Amino acid sequence: MTPQRDPDRERCFLHRAAGLTRAWASHVRDRLDQGQHAHGDTWANRRLDEMLDEMHEDAADLGGWAVLAAHLLDARDDLDATDREEIERGLRIAAHYGARAWAYVEGVRRRLARIEGRGSETTT
Repeated sequence: MTPQRDPDRERCFLHRAAGLTRAWASHVRDRLDQGQHAHGDTWANRRLDEMLDEMHEDAADLGGWAVLAAHLLDARDDLDATDREEIERGLRIAAHYGARAWAYVEGVRRRLARIEGRGSETTT
């Protein structure tokens, strides 16, 4: 069976994931539509484990981008201490959620590997 995008499923899935951050869900839907326009249905030809690998790397990237942004923040001399602390706090929270997403995706990858008989493979 070839997977197909289902706008209602996407809307419900993202609505539940977003909680109070509706702007995030809207942004994700826009990005999905842009990807559809640029790449068509190429995503449907990928295996689930490949998609999980991509998610795993993207979650790690969130932490990497946050720490690089913190370096850029350090170079700013136009911020007062309160603003600097709040911005850095936001970066740490973003990195924290990236770490949590990475851990959840790692768990999903391991479970799928076990189901598919690749059981004790270690992942990075």
